[in-house]
Amino acid sequence: SGAHVEWRVLPALRIGAGIERHVPSFDPGTIWAYFEQAPVIEANTGVTWSPRSNVVLEAGLRGRRADLADAGGVDHDGAVEAQAVARFGATRVHVDATSWNGDLGPTVSAAVGVERTLGTQTRLEALVSGWLFDHPTREGFYGLSLSDVVAVEHTLTSTAKLRAELEHAHSRIVGHRFRGLALLSFEVWR
Repeated sequence: SGAHVEWRVLPALRIGAGIERHVPSFDPGTIWAYFEQAPVIEANTGVTWSPRSNVVLEAGLRGRRADLADAGGVDHDGAVEAQAVARFGATRVHVDATSWNGDLGPTVSAAVGVERTLGTQTRLEALVSGWLFDHPTREGFYGLSLSDVVAVEHTLTSTAKLRAELEHAHSRIVGHRFRGLALLSFEVWR
């Protein structure tokens, strides 16, 4: 359950705030029933500014409170978030960054992505991201994880798409990882 409100201060400026409360529920016949059902409350506030028709800038604050009664306490965390999206013809560029801190430990993430449409049926994508983390309870579980992905997606018909991705990732903990994925997706019901 939750609520969100938004005010249009100027034609190009909006301010919003929201709050959500959720309690996870797990099927008793699954392994997930082992986990405690901790109520989580998240609150956020932010501003969205569109200085031009093809540019959107966003910034916000987020807070989280988890009631871990069975584990003997309450977790509190807070975040600062920022995002920018710009369109230049058939090209879309997006940049986002987030910094969390609190009981879950400090994390900072950033990503830069570019998408380009070729004609009406093909889209190219590239994404570079990084995640800096320091786990508060697992010794040695810290570092910088970097990832880069290139993808091409082609629309075969109005109900079918073909996508191919190549991904590389690196971190101090697991070293280099490579992944390739080919995906055929189609709608079977409209």
